Amino acid sequence: MKGTALKSFVATVKGQKIRASEGDEVEIPKGVDWVQAGLVDPIKTARVRTESAAIEAPEKAVKPKPKAKRPASRKKSSSKK
Repeated sequence: MKGTALKSFVATVKGQKIRASEGDEVEIPKGVDWVQAGLVDPIKTARVRTESAAIEAPEKAVKPKPKAKRPASRKKSSSKK
């Protein structure tokens, strides 16, 4: 649970030193009475309903149609005069 520090304080929890200044957002460890002592105001978070993501089919590339092949043009032979 998280909370906002109402007063500046220093605490040691399970060998870890925690410092909080007034207005800081702090993680409230289990088993501490910071809310009852008036050090922290708990932040009430509304539970957000998760929506399932819609998965769309992947897009397919559209390839251009090949052009129709033309018959090879015959070169006219130049006639010598």
